[in-house]
Parts: sequence; C-alpha cells; structure tokens
Amino acid sequence: MPFYRQIVFFTGVLILAGGALAQSPSEHYRTKWERGAYQEALETLERWLGEDRTSGPRSFQRDYAELLFAVGRVDEAIGVLEDVTSRYASPAHTVRLALLYRYRGRSQDFREALDRAQQQIEMRLVYGVDREDWVAMGRLMELRGEDPKRVLGHYRRLTAEHPDYAPGFVAAGDLAFRRRAYDVAAEKYGGALEVEPQNQDALAGLAECYARSGDPRVNETVAALLAINPHHLRAHILEVEKRLDLGEAEAALAALDPVLSVNPRHLQGVSLKAAAFFLLDREEDLEALQQQVLTFNPQYSGVFRIPGRIASRHYRFEVGRAFQEKALGVDADDARARLLLAFDLLRLGEDAAARQELIHVFEADPYSVLAYNLLEVSDAISAFRTVEKGMFQLRLPEMEAEVLADDMLALLETAADLYQEKDQVQLRTPVVVQVFDDHDEFIVRSVGLPGSAGHLGICFGQVVTMDSPRARAPGDVNWRLVLWHEFVHVITLQKTRNRMPRWLSEGISVYEETQRDTSWGQRLNPEFKPIVETESYPT
Repeated sequence: MPFYRQIVFFTGVLILAGGALAQSPSEHYRTKWERGAYQEALETLERWLGEDRTSGPRSFQRDYAELLFAVGRVDEAIGVLEDVTSRYASPAHTVRLALLYRYRGRSQDFREALDRAQQQIEMRLVYGVDREDWVAMGRLMELRGEDPKRVLGHYRRLTAEHPDYAPGFVAAGDLAFRRRAYDVAAEKYGGALEVEPQNQDALAGLAECYARSGDPRVNETVAALLAINPHHLRAHILEVEKRLDLGEAEAALAALDPVLSVNPRHLQGVSLKAAAFFLLDREEDLEALQQQVLTFNPQYSGVFRIPGRIASRHYRFEVGRAFQEKALGVDADDARARLLLAFDLLRLGEDAAARQELIHVFEADPYSVLAYNLLEVSDAISAFRTVEKGMFQLRLPEMEAEVLADDMLALLETAADLYQEKDQVQLRTPVVVQVFDDHDEFIVRSVGLPGSAGHLGICFGQVVTMDSPRARAPGDVNWRLVLWHEFVHVITLQKTRNRMPRWLSEGISVYEETQRDTSWGQRLNPEFKPIVETESYPT
C-alpha cells in the first residue's frame, strides 16, 4: 500500500476509535448506504480501500461484501467473504457466506460452510460468544431445522441479556416472520424499533407483517421506511406485490424498476417480474427470464414458485399447480412450493393428492403449522358423509347431512338450471361443496390458518367451502344465501376460466343474490366510505 494511502487508512481508524466529530471515511459511505445510494456507497468504500481491498478492517470488508451483494455483484461478494472467513474464524461471517453460496446455487459449498460455522460456534462456546455470533448461532439452528420455539428462546436469552442490541430483536422477528407468526414477528420488530427507531430492517419486517396480516398500518410503516431510505428494496417489493395482487402488471413492472436497476440479480424481484409477464401473457419473455435465472442459479425454484403463487392469487389454480410442479422439478426440497402445490390441489378438489403432498411437507418440516393444520382438517373431512346427485358432490358432517343435504342439492340444481342457460356455460363436474360445522376447520381448509370470522363461504371455481349454520351463533348465517352466492362464483369463474378480477366476480354474486331474493344482498351505506377510501395491501 502506498505511504499516503497508509496515512489515510490509519487516520480513518484513529478517527473511528477517538469518536471525532468530523465524518470519517467509514461514516461517509455508511451514510450513503443508509440513504439507499448503494452504488455510490460502494464506490466510496472502494476508493477508500484502494487497490488492495483486502487490507482494511474486518468490519469494512464485511460491509464491502454486503454492498457488492446489494448491487448484484454476487460472485465478488462471495470472494470477499471467503477471504474474510479464511483469516477470521467468525460464525457470523461463515453463516453469511453460506447464505450467499445458497443464493448462487452452490449447495455443496452451502452445506460445508454450515458445518464450518457449527465447528466455529463450538469453539467459541468454550471461550464465550459475542452478540453477533449469538445471532449467527440462532440462524444456524434455524437452517439446520431445529424447533422454531427453541430458536426463538435462544434469541430471547440474547435480548434479555442485551436489551439495547437491536439486531437480536430483528433476528427473532425474522425467524417468526419466516414461520408466518406475524403477530410475534411484529412484536420483535417493535422491540428493535424501541432501541433504534430508524432501524431499517425492523421497519421493513414490520411493514411486511402488516401487509401479510392486512393491517392498515402498513402504509404509515412503509412511509416511515421510505423517508429514511427512499430506495429500500423491500419497501418497493411490497408495492410490486400489491400491484400484482390487483392484477396491475404494468404498474408492477414500473414498481420493479427501482429494485432491478440497483440489483439486476435480485432473485425475488426477477421472479416477480416473471409473474408480471405471466399476467400479461408474455410467455416468451417469461420463459426467457426463467432461463436466465436458472443459468445464474440452477436450483432457484422461486422463479416458478412465485409466478405460481401469483397465478393462484388470481384463481388460476391449474396454472399455479403447473408452476409449483416445475418449481419442485428444480428443487424437490422447496417446502414452500410443495405447500402451495397442496393448496392448489385442494382448490381443484384433489384432496387425496393434496394430502400426500402435505405429508411430504410435514415429514420435511414437522414444525410447519400450515401442514399440520391442513392434515388435521383432512382427518376431520375423512369422517364426513358424501352425498352425490347429478353434477354435485356434497361432503358434510353426519348431522348436517341428515338435515341439510336434500335442501342444498335442490337449491344447487335450481341455480345450475338457471345460470347454465342464462350464461351459456357448461360446468366442469363434479362441483364439490364441503360444509363445515366448525368455522376454524372451514377457514383452515380454505386458507391454511384459523380466524377470518367474516368469511362464510369461499369458491375456487369447481370447489366451494362454507360454514354450516351450526358453525355460527343461532341466526348468524343464512346458508341459502351463502350457497347461492358461492354457486354464482362457480358460474362466473368457470365461464371465464378463472380469468376475471375478483372484485367483478364478487360484485356479480352479490347482484345475483338480490335477483334471487330481495331480502338478500349487501348494500352500500356510510360505514363503507372509509373502507372504499382506504388503500390496502395484499394479505
């Protein structure tokens, strides 16, 4: 290193050590980084490190790797971290390196790095583990498939001992988020924000929790995050998800520009772009993009899984199923794709095939709440009575079958005669209706998790699920109204081959309720005004 660069380097270190008021080189690039100027931050750090970019302090080398990764220079980021881990046996650096290997599709290197991290942790336990390595230990436990409750307890001990350490709360929140425990995750992210009110990881995680749970606070949380960092990639990804959920594919592509212009190797972003191409029927562009991703990472199944998820959000379950099967062809261990495949099979009425997929998911991940819930409901459904007549197949508990089956079938036949003639549609059969005397079983069968008290019935095109009157308080539900409403969905979804906006299908069903019985239907009143005016994110 030239003498004048040595002076600059050691001056920077002394400024950091002495806490001088003047902004040091490290503070300069980190300020740019925090504001989302990733390329500028990288260039500033590179100028400061000089030609020999392996000679700076370890923390700067780690930052250098993260900035390289942030702008899509993944292989260079891996090279920097490989050098760091060869000189410093730090579990935090080794676990991060393992994750970069996985991002690049280097499975063997990923597993070997995890083994090295485990050995490093065992050595550190003898002499004491610092906070950063404690976080790495928790991530390693999760990656090795340990009980999430045990891992959460691991983080809880860290935050109890170091209540001022925001990354400990963020790590716990990230774990809970990945396990879909959004209430727990939001609590942990909130703990991080109490320590660091502008912690971007915590704000981004909290925003995603709110988005997944339909909490309107997502808007203010995203606004707070973008006020700090207008280029935060996760904030923009949320906007992309929202637009795709609404079917606004062109707007989704525009919202992706800030993500992919910063990092063209952002695999989630590129996969969402593929989903937008799917919605726009740009098949050649979709396939070319998928091939591009697989060239970079032959094991990244998300490039099929994510478009499949979006397809199913738009009730195109056959297409979603095909995407998930392709995802599993790329990575047979992709539990998320297998779970989504099981959902698609359930929505297509293929319960037996769905159960087999759920068994595979649960065997691979015995802590999967969704798989457990769905298998439990599958067991309950196996005790239902099946009543068939014409094109219809009813599955319902014994007591419901005795009381409701004949009247339900008569109502369905009346509706089928009316709408097949009126709308000139020939229905795919059988049309399956599953009736539940337990609301949580109904909603788990439909979406995977209990709750959603406002839902009375859900239609997937050829399959209808609904509550029976016994699942509700007396007088709380009119099963005839619900069944008629859901059957109109069968007509409109099959007529359009599931290629229609959900709001339009919903509107037609409500309208047809009123045509059947003037006492049915739901009419706008002043209580709807704030709902209509509130822009919400997808759940």
